[in-house]
Amino acid sequence: MNLSKLRDSRWVSGLLILFIFYLLNYHSDNLIKLLFPDFSGYVRWGARMTVEVAGSIAAVMLLYKTWLTGALKEMAVVKPVHKALLLAFAATLPLPLIYGFGSSWATDAGAMELLFFTFLSPVSEEILFRGFAFWMLYRYTNFGFWASALLPAAVFGVEHMAQSQEWMQQLGIVAITGIGSIWFSWLLMRWESLWVPIAFHVLMNFWWTLFDAGATALGDITTIAVRFSTILISILFTIRKEKLPDLLRADKTMSDS
Repeated sequence: MNLSKLRDSRWVSGLLILFIFYLLNYHSDNLIKLLFPDFSGYVRWGARMTVEVAGSIAAVMLLYKTWLTGALKEMAVVKPVHKALLLAFAATLPLPLIYGFGSSWATDAGAMELLFFTFLSPVSEEILFRGFAFWMLYRYTNFGFWASALLPAAVFGVEHMAQSQEWMQQLGIVAITGIGSIWFSWLLMRWESLWVPIAFHVLMNFWWTLFDAGATALGDITTIAVRFSTILISILFTIRKEKLPDLLRADKTMSDS
């Protein structure tokens, strides 16, 4: 058997990417427990996310024999940030408008909770789940969009099940977060910028936490409906992105990046 062909096989690449994803997603916390047993709470969470992000970038560097800058380009990180934020802000505006009518301010949300739940966690999740798992599978294995997006989406959904002990709620949580994961992957595919799903994830978590919209990711029928309205708006923006003002077109400088 030709070893070079085996090494270049999309199946070998796919299995290697999935294996690294499995290690980073399921064993980063075990590594932190082993190396730093005294870490707890936000400190341990932050250390785990650091391992996941650094591990994702290092894996791309090793897999594709490139340095840090090259790995960040491969992961679609070297893109305009402010335009992705403006795009996400415009599409998520229905969230604070509707949440503000039916929810109260999260007056008990501390600075650390806001920092971790609305920024650090979404960023690290998008780097691992979208920038590494989905994007590497999609671009370098020729598996196609659905095959590349569904596995990270399933893992993403199942990992949110712990937010509830009721099996009906758990199914709803898996469905809503799984759909969200596929949507984030689609945004990355269409805009070719990891900052677009990061911006959407950050802002959606921010509005949810700021208005105390629900105890779990599922929410109620109103919060589900308004989140789907944001998805619809983002799809319309994406389909018609050439007609968007330059200020919102996150991919305008793509060819210059």
